[in-house]
Amino acid sequence: MSEEAIAAIQADLAHDLYELAASHREEITRLMEEFDAHDIDTSVKLDDYERERIQQTSELGPTTTTKPRKP
Repeated sequence: MSEEAIAAIQADLAHDLYELAASHREEITRLMEEFDAHDIDTSVKLDDYERERIQQTSELGPTTTTKPRKP
């Protein structure tokens, strides 16, 4: 194989590798953005749930048990 053929193959491989890396970067960026949106949505839902739980618990009044809570 000639030096020119080797150089051409290396250039093609380098281009293909770059395109593959760029494609993966775009996909990972999209997945991270989707995860962030999901993470924020989940956090809001959990905060709402906790707020409702605290409100419902406080509406029940103080507990009648004398046992200390375990951490």
